[in-house]
This record gives sequence, structure tokens and C-alpha cells, in this order.
Amino acid sequence: MPAFTAQVVRGVKVGPSPEWLVEALEAVGQRSINNVVDLTNFITFELGHPCHVFDLAKLAGGSLVIRYARKGEKLRTLDEKDRVLRADELVVADAERAQSLAGVIGGADSEVGNQTTDVVLEMATWDPVTIRRAARRLAIQTDAAHRFERIVDAREIEFAARRAAALLVEFAGGALCEGVLADGREFAAPTVVELRPQRVRDVIGVDIPDDEQEAMLSELEIGVERGGSGTLRCTIPAFRHDLTREIDLVEEVARVKGLDAVPILDRMPIVAKPPQESEGAVRAIGTVLGGLGFYETVTFTFVGREAAEPFLPPEMRLLKVDDARRSQEPYLRPSVLPSLLACRRTNQHGQVEQAGGVRLWEISSVFAELDKEGRQGIENRNLALLMDVPGEGRKRSADDRQRGVRLMRGAVESVVRARWRGARLGWRSCRASLARRRLTRRRRRRCWWRGSGSGRSGS
Repeated sequence: MPAFTAQVVRGVKVGPSPEWLVEALEAVGQRSINNVVDLTNFITFELGHPCHVFDLAKLAGGSLVIRYARKGEKLRTLDEKDRVLRADELVVADAERAQSLAGVIGGADSEVGNQTTDVVLEMATWDPVTIRRAARRLAIQTDAAHRFERIVDAREIEFAARRAAALLVEFAGGALCEGVLADGREFAAPTVVELRPQRVRDVIGVDIPDDEQEAMLSELEIGVERGGSGTLRCTIPAFRHDLTREIDLVEEVARVKGLDAVPILDRMPIVAKPPQESEGAVRAIGTVLGGLGFYETVTFTFVGREAAEPFLPPEMRLLKVDDARRSQEPYLRPSVLPSLLACRRTNQHGQVEQAGGVRLWEISSVFAELDKEGRQGIENRNLALLMDVPGEGRKRSADDRQRGVRLMRGAVESVVRARWRGARLGWRSCRASLARRRLTRRRRRRCWWRGSGSGRSGS
């Protein structure tokens, strides 16, 4: 919920901060700069609402404009570094140039100094993704960015702005101009959670009366009203983003009551239930493949473009992550087979020998994106098998390859019939050859999405 407010204070006197304020900031690891700047740091830690002050005389046109930076626009920040901005980074500018990187760090051109007499007090909230992207790209770590990345609720901005203005006049003198410049989206409605007092007693195991529960929640600034059927309608304060469910309120009651009041049972009642269908299937697959000489692998989800493209389904794109740590292999794999082949290559380089050849299997997610404007991502959980073609020597005969295909098909049939009796198997050929890196679009269209990643196409 982005929101922006600005107030003007004229006739301030910049100087040292009161001793108590200096000590308070030092207690949280901050150094004192001057009374005006120290005020903004104090508000950040007191209310969790970062704010910023501009020297009004240094703002061209006496205005503030919230806009995206122009491509290549430069900004000298408060740490005396010149930054080159991108077009997707938000700035607070005057009539001519950017004066701060919104939500991250202020600009040196409008910094408050000893000669400052008139200031603009900015109190705002910003989009977390925009702030995080800019802060990480420019490698800037500030208390303001840390908070805005994790959402600062705009519903409290009015109180925070009044509090900051009052302290500014108290610390630095001057006169607060009438009115507040404010803009932004409408504030979200308060979150309301229904709480059943009996549910609290059942979960905690302590007999806490309804009135006592209501009093506990009220002490936490949670609005409580009696609803129908004996429930409590709890209005969550804006600063408690962690309270969204009934069980969250149950935990708050237990915390206030004291965990030492919760009884400890000598025995815990446990009801044994059968495993989930998905877990049972994975266990059955592992048992069958282990008996057939296959070894389970756990490989990385990321691959390089050269390894991923032969397995990319038709009409789809690769998914890429923007992370410097994955610069060599930045793509989410569209198939598990490249990872199994890389594992097999490592074994070959290590001169690993196995009777009957190396056999590997893995169940993992594979990813792709529809090649359309909607950018719809697809994730499938697939089974992939890899098996050496049996035979002697470095080359395999046609009979050896046929035998390998039959062995692989038998392994797949054994897996399916061990868990899903009566299932019918269908086989389709995948023309993508790993040995041929120059694949035409026509050949890649013949690859079956699930077949190429599941091992059912003759690994």
C-alpha cells in the first residue's frame, strides 16, 4: 500500500541532539549526526516507520516528485557514492533531478547541514519488491530498506508523521507549516479474525475463561468484540502482520498466559495414520528401483542453457533466475535427465565401475514457462531414470542397445505395476539427441513434455 506524506518545518536550528537521544541511538548501534537526522533514526526504531528530511532550499522548484529514474540517471547518495540508476528504480526528485533513492537512501545534494533552516519531512511507504530490487542491485544496506522490504503498513503513517513532526519541532525548534501533502492508494481494511475461546482451551490444555482471554488480547492492542455463538471478533492492529489465523491468536493467548502454565503430559496421545498416497508411491518406487540396481540421486535444480534446451518442451521458454551465484547455470531445468547425465559423467571421470552398468533415478520438479504474453509458469514433479547400455568394450552393438531399451522398459513397467495395478502404459519417442547440440525447432517439437523428464522415453 504505497503512501506518501510531506510536511514543511521552517526556522529549524540544526545542532547537537539531547543527551538522552544520543544514548538511545547508541544503544541500538547508531551514531549521532545532528538533531534533525537523529530524529529520523529515532522514529525508525521507535515506530518502525523510516522517514527522511530534505533541505527545502536545495530542492529545485521547491517541489517533490515521485517517479521512476531515467535510464542512466545519476544520484550522489549520502554515503558519498555516485550511483547510476535504472529505469525500474523509484526516486524522490525535485523539479530537475533525483534527490533520493526512494525507501533506500537519501541524496547528498539535499542533505541537511548546519546551514539548513527550512526542511521537508517525508514519511512514506513503498512497494517491497521495488525497494528490494534496487537495494540489492546497488548493494546498499540501510535500516530503512530493511523495513520497507518487509512491508511497512501505511495505515499507521498518519500517526507516525505527526509524531515525527512534533519531535522535530521539539528538538530543532521552528514552526510547522499548516497542512500535510499526502497521496497514495486507499488504505486496506483492518484484518478481522474469528477466535473460538473453547478452541483456545482445547489447544493449550488450560482452562482460561472467555473474559480472561479477551483481556489478554486487549492488552496486545487487539480489538475484541463478542460475536455470535460465543466467538470473539478480533481486529488485528496494523503493526501485527503475523496475526492472520485463529491459531495465531491461540499462540498469543498462550504466550501471555505463560508457557509454564501449560501442563506437560506423561504420555502424548498419538493416532497412527497411514502414509499419504504420494509418500507411499515414492517409497514403493524406491523399493522397486533399488531392487533393480538403481541408485537414487539428489541433484541441483539449476542447469546451463546448453544442457536445458534439448529438453525444452515445444512452445515453452526456459525459466532463468537473476542471481550472481548462479551465473554459470542460471536456468531451472525443464527435465531431470541433464542432471542425471552430469552425475553419470562425474562417475565416469572417477572411473566408477558397477556390475551391469551404472543405474540412477531421481524424483524432482521440472520447470518451464509458456511462450505467451501471460508468462504462465509450469512445474511438474517427474521421475527420471538413467541406465548404462549393457555390453563389453567402448562401443555398443545394435543388439546391446535393443537389450538396454528392453531393460529400461521393464524397469518402468515394474515401477508402475508395483503401485498402480491395472494401469496402462503408453510409449512415445523423443527425438532430442543429447549428442547433437544443434537441434532444429522441428525436431524439438517432437519431444514429449512429460516423457523427456520422466525417463519413459528411453533414457
